[in-house]
Amino acid sequence: MRPPTRPVLWRLGIPIALIVSGIGHARAQDRQTSWYGMYMNGRKIGSMSLTTEPVTEGGVTRVRLTTVSSVSLTMMGTTIRQDTTAISVCDTALRPLRQEYTIESGGSTMRLKATFGANAVTCLVEAGGSPSKKTVPIPKGAVLTADSSFMGVGSAPKIGTRATLYYLNPLTVAIEKAAVKVDAVGKATLGAETYDAYRVTASTPQGAVVSWQTESGELLWARLPLGMAMYRLTETAAKFPGTPEPSTSESLVRDSEVSEDFAAATSIVPDRPIPNPRQARKLTLEIGGIPDDYQPISDRWQKVRKAAVSQVGDGKAERVFIFEVATAGRPRTRPKSSSLPADVARYAKAAPYLDQDRPGIRDLAKRLRDATGNPAMTASRIRAWIHKNMTPDFGIGVPRSALDVLKRKRGVCRDYATLFAALARSAGIPTRLAGGIVYGEGRFYYHAWVECWLGQWIPYDATLPTDFVDATHVKFSQGDPTDMMEVARVIGKLSIRVIEAEP
Repeated sequence: MRPPTRPVLWRLGIPIALIVSGIGHARAQDRQTSWYGMYMNGRKIGSMSLTTEPVTEGGVTRVRLTTVSSVSLTMMGTTIRQDTTAISVCDTALRPLRQEYTIESGGSTMRLKATFGANAVTCLVEAGGSPSKKTVPIPKGAVLTADSSFMGVGSAPKIGTRATLYYLNPLTVAIEKAAVKVDAVGKATLGAETYDAYRVTASTPQGAVVSWQTESGELLWARLPLGMAMYRLTETAAKFPGTPEPSTSESLVRDSEVSEDFAAATSIVPDRPIPNPRQARKLTLEIGGIPDDYQPISDRWQKVRKAAVSQVGDGKAERVFIFEVATAGRPRTRPKSSSLPADVARYAKAAPYLDQDRPGIRDLAKRLRDATGNPAMTASRIRAWIHKNMTPDFGIGVPRSALDVLKRKRGVCRDYATLFAALARSAGIPTRLAGGIVYGEGRFYYHAWVECWLGQWIPYDATLPTDFVDATHVKFSQGDPTDMMEVARVIGKLSIRVIEAEP
């Protein structure tokens, strides 16, 4: 089996749909649809349509925004197709009232229905036939929008206009913040056409998005993170796989070394190789590029301290941290106390995608529970069962429930971790997912594993053939499956220098 290099924590379709949904025809009085071609590093990867239409509900005028996208990427040599539909019903200022997302990929489907209240968003998440609810608080004073790039209705754009907007991210099932500004107004050329337009820059947790829009609010094109871009085209050109990337008045600087494989494109090549990574017991790294609003995780296995401030190419200061990761002994006996700390107890409960109370999960957990009641032995048995019975499949690009994973027994590292967490919680072991990076084949790839509470947090990685979790597992997020998606905030931003690696 290949080393655990399955970078599948972040999927392309929904972040793109989320970022651009609602830009088009914000002021349209009639139903209008715009079509876009999606590209990555100059290669066409799919298409998207944006439809805006007025609707009447209870005598009140609303705006319905519908985004339909189909994107295909290469992931570890396998083609992933993801089809996404996002529907937002908003007031006339594009403040969302209801949203629905449907994502389909590799035979699996994820659905999210969100209802916006005064202080919270009620979310119903369904994947693999297992629905679960999550209530998401709305930050006090937050200005919600259906799209992070939209600046408002009824006023002409002005250079320097700034806004802080909040939106629901369906992957994290959380309210996220975007800092938006208008930084240019003038002539913009797309293909053979020239428009009066303005440039909007949105700083989001996934990275910067730069878009050119007409004064009526219609999107012309947008530059997205990781070499991705979208351009307004005719319907025929948007759907045709061979349509070349259009020219624009704003040139795009590309990195010729960026791979067409999404896993390779988002990986990090350190300054020197790490020998025998699966046996590494201690690793010290200098990691740069960590966002200003992100606080690195320090715990028993991973110690993080701030290092120096380096200067990057554009003159901006970059935060640099020293990560020291070291393996430690594993308990083989029961925890001394059966009571759970308050911050641990939440990881014993059901959560979105962790349908631990469903009969299939509950029955298997019962079978795998250690006969003597030793939780460490139970965790080991769960890891061994998943490793033996699961088959790697990089073609499934959608968040899945544990029951869906169990039924098909195929998936990526995130699916291995989701199934592990559900089985362990059902067996009475508080378990959380960890998202981060792991070293393999000369690079750090994005990866997922779990941590079980055995009187202390102990990592397990079901993609590995033993309980030993090597020190190249560097953690950037932890929690339930939706919390794990926080690792998306560092994707494509990191640089790594190896200071010390001990076998």
